[in-house]
Amino acid sequence: MPHTRHHTPHFILDYFANRELDELYLAVFLKWLAQSMITVFVPIYFLVLGYEFFDIASFFLIYFIVTNIVMYFGMRLCSIFGVKKSMALGTFLIMIFFYLLHLVSLGGSYIPAAFVSGLSSGIYWAAFHLHFTHTMSDRKEGFQVSVFKIIVIITSVLGPLIGGIIIEKISFAFVFGVVGLLLLCSTFPLFLTRDFKIETKGFSLKRIVKADSLSKGLVFQSDGILHITSGIFWPLFIYITLEEIVTLGAIISFSSVFLIFLIFYIGYLADRNIGRTLKAGVYLHAPFWIIRLFLLTPIGMFLSNFFSMASSSAIDISFGKLVYSKAKRSDSVSEYFLFRELHLTIGRILILVVFLFILNLIWVFVLAFFITFMYLLLVKECSKSSGS
Repeated sequence: MPHTRHHTPHFILDYFANRELDELYLAVFLKWLAQSMITVFVPIYFLVLGYEFFDIASFFLIYFIVTNIVMYFGMRLCSIFGVKKSMALGTFLIMIFFYLLHLVSLGGSYIPAAFVSGLSSGIYWAAFHLHFTHTMSDRKEGFQVSVFKIIVIITSVLGPLIGGIIIEKISFAFVFGVVGLLLLCSTFPLFLTRDFKIETKGFSLKRIVKADSLSKGLVFQSDGILHITSGIFWPLFIYITLEEIVTLGAIISFSSVFLIFLIFYIGYLADRNIGRTLKAGVYLHAPFWIIRLFLLTPIGMFLSNFFSMASSSAIDISFGKLVYSKAKRSDSVSEYFLFRELHLTIGRILILVVFLFILNLIWVFVLAFFITFMYLLLVKECSKSSGS
């Protein structure tokens, strides 16, 4: 008997009508749950081992440079071997990365770990962006991006707290093993439906550079800067201030819980009026780069982290809707995401190089305050998107 959903509410259908997208959601949930157990603690891992800020910045500099270079080949892999196989390969490589990261504690160099991590990221994200663009539904981009944001939030609730407790009670090595097992499991949902290939023509550097406007490139660069600041420098600041791994995990986890109730509403707002949602996110988010410097108790950091995550979600969902809508309409989806990655990498490298020279977290947050306003360059495009 054929499976029917006539009795299912429309709200539920919006989530589960697209089987390939459902499987991608499940695979991403397992992968991000695994990585959230350790990713926020990687900079702290190096501090615990006695490395300096310079080494931490150098590690991530190598990682992002390799990611950018490898993404070109990741796009080619998707056309030769298939999108889902490429995602699985990227996942297996990140398992190797965590093994190499463990070897650092035994006296090994962090350079091979950084290289393999970049190799994994370049292959995985090239395939992910092609997969999501291929399977997403028209005019529901804000909603579907918000689903991924919800997955990030849920895994951010569970992962850092679980990871922090395991690290505190057992060891970093044990959590590396748990993460590896979950990463392996995350590859299975990808193959519940058939793999597919995305045909890619020969890439042209000229076409990649012109895949979108200069202003969009500047926004991608700003996005790269801010995600490095929130994902690497902010956890470092919390740990240095409080000096407790479990407290760091708890702050990230519990401030994420309350966001779950906001994200779908933000996605709904972005689909109705993307420009207004984006501007609200920018004007609310920017001040928290400064405010957080004065809220140095666990409760204060929890509040600043929550409001910062809520406002950045309005930016991320609005920006994500624009990006995937534009990619779907572009002449070459692959070249569009290579354009995106090129400018993200420029931003990431810029902030890491700046940090290598100043080695001061507070000035990085002050810089992030001003950089946040660069998203306002998208307002004009938001108007066109809303009118289309």
